[in-house]
Amino acid sequence: MTMGGKMKPSKRGEGGMEFKNELGNKAIQDVMAEYPGIGAILERYEIGCVTCKVGICLLKDVVSIHGLSKEDEAKIEAEINAYLASSGQLTADSE
Repeated sequence: MTMGGKMKPSKRGEGGMEFKNELGNKAIQDVMAEYPGIGAILERYEIGCVTCKVGICLLKDVVSIHGLSKEDEAKIEAEINAYLASSGQLTADSE
């Protein structure tokens, strides 16, 4: 899954995950700065975004880049969207 020393998304995950508030299209470090709970969710799945020094991966591509299963991808997506909903971070038109 590397290309010239850089990680690239796997073919199965090209569409990426779907998140409320268009968060999927933001760099992971920006997302975690705004929503710290997302970093904790990713850490539970051993995705090291919190300690990554690059942080330019888009949130929607994080799982495919790190090669997790479709099942884990669905769990992470659901957990992040639930976190956003429970913390009042969803806008009325994002549901």
